[in-house]
Amino acid sequence: MTIDKSLPTELGYHSQRAGNVLYVEYAAQIPADLSPYSVIKFKRGIDITYDLQILSGKDYLAYGDSSLPKPIIRRSNPDLTIESNGVNDALIADLDLRGGRRGLSFYSGSNIEILRCHLEGNTAHANAQGIYAKYVNGLKILQCTSANTQGDVIYGTGCSNVNIEYNDFGATNGAAGDGIEFSHENKAGQRNSNIIIRNNIIRTDDLSNSGKGAIVVEGTDGYEISYNDVEGQYFGISLSGTDGEIFENTVHGQDMVQYPYGFGIGIGTAFPTDNVSIYGNRIFNCNRGVIVSAPNPANPPLITNIGISNNEFIDCGVDTFVNIPYTGTIE
Repeated sequence: MTIDKSLPTELGYHSQRAGNVLYVEYAAQIPADLSPYSVIKFKRGIDITYDLQILSGKDYLAYGDSSLPKPIIRRSNPDLTIESNGVNDALIADLDLRGGRRGLSFYSGSNIEILRCHLEGNTAHANAQGIYAKYVNGLKILQCTSANTQGDVIYGTGCSNVNIEYNDFGATNGAAGDGIEFSHENKAGQRNSNIIIRNNIIRTDDLSNSGKGAIVVEGTDGYEISYNDVEGQYFGISLSGTDGEIFENTVHGQDMVQYPYGFGIGIGTAFPTDNVSIYGNRIFNCNRGVIVSAPNPANPPLITNIGISNNEFIDCGVDTFVNIPYTGTIE
C-alpha cells in the first residue's frame, strides 16, 4: 500500500455551510431539536454546561470578539461520555470542550474535522481521551490543544484517511497514556489505513505520569509520521504495520535515557511489520536511539523490508539496537 500524500493539508474541508444559524449565549437557548439548523455558533467568552452531541451535516463554531477566549462547553457530569454515532460531514472549530470523561467521542462516520479546539478529559477515569474515534473514514484534527487527559490525547481504531497536523498536545496521564495512538487492538477488522501525523508538538514527559510515549501506530497500513517534535516518557515513537515512513522528527525525553528499555523510535512490536523507512530523524537523550525488537525476542514477529538511515543521535546510550531477525538495511 502507498500512503496517499495527495490528501489535502489545507486547514478546512469547507467554509461555513449555508443554512439556518443558531447563535448561543446561554445553554437555555439551545432547543432539543437542532434539525432546523445547519450551523450552531457559541459566543466567545461564555462558559456553559451543555451535553454537546455532534450531528451529521452541521458546523459547530465560535463567534464574537476574537480577543476573547474560546467558548467553554462543559459536560453536565464528569463521568459522562457522549458518543456521536454515525456522524458524516461535520466541522467542530474554535471550541473548548471539557468537563466530561472525554472531549469528543465518535463511533463510525466520515469527513469529520476538528479545528483549533481545546480538548480535555477527566483524570479520574481510565480511557479519558481528548478524542476517541472508532471506524471513522476521513478525520482531520488540526491546530488543537489538550490538557488533563487520562490515557491518550487521541485514540483511533479501525480508522482511515486521517490527518493529524499542527497540534500542540500537553502532558498525558496514566500508565496507558500516549500522546497519539492508532491501534487495531489485535483485531483484523480494526486495522487503520492512510494515517498522517505531521508537524505536531507532543509532550508526554513534562509534568506527566504517563507510562508510555508520544506516538504509537500499530496495525496500520500506510502511514506517515513526520516533522513532529515529541517528548516521550519511556519512548518517543513506536510503530508496526505496513508501508510506513518516519522522517524528520525530533525525539527527546528525560526518562528515556534512564529507563533501560527507553528508545527514541522503534519497531518494538509483537505484530508483523513490512516496508517501513526511518530516516532523517534527530534523536537525543535516549537510552537507545532506534530499535528493532519485540516484547519476546525469542519469538519475534516477521519484520521485513526495513530501511533505517541518516538519523542523527545525540547523547544516546546506543544509537541503533537490534535483537531480532529482520530483512532490509540499517545504516
